[in-house]
Amino acid sequence: MQEARNQAGVIEPAEHLSVLVIEDDPDFVEFLRQIFFPRNPDLLPLFLTTIEASAGAECNCIVLDLMLDKTTGLDSIRRTRDLHPETPIIVVSSLDCQPVSFVRAGADDCVRKHNVVEQLAPRIRSAVERVRRYNQRIPNVTDDQIKRVRRYIEAARKFHGMGKGR
Repeated sequence: MQEARNQAGVIEPAEHLSVLVIEDDPDFVEFLRQIFFPRNPDLLPLFLTTIEASAGAECNCIVLDLMLDKTTGLDSIRRTRDLHPETPIIVVSSLDCQPVSFVRAGADDCVRKHNVVEQLAPRIRSAVERVRRYNQRIPNVTDDQIKRVRRYIEAARKFHGMGKGR
């Protein structure tokens, strides 16, 4: 990440990333506020306690507690992914990280809570950069182009006897 000096000569990050933290443990939230985010001034947090409260929120990355009051485990990941289909999600858990099942449910990465200080910031930056690189490779596609491709796929399915939607 690039840095620049402000008018006082203090080095500041050239870019800030907004991080939506969905966490219902007040002690862990306080730890993040007091320890983690001050050490990573390029990461600007917004703290919420429920997945539902995140609807409509825009951010560069989501840090999601795996065990929330109303939802737990993989369901938390799926519900968050439904609300934020293109935003990287990094799961934080006091339990063992299970990257394969977490990724299948829609997460991009996972960090154990006791490793947050060392591992979370680089993983946030990496996930955001990965999404940016991916989005740069995708050309702007019009609705008409999408409709044409769908018609072509349906015609190919009919031709090969596969029927609709298989």
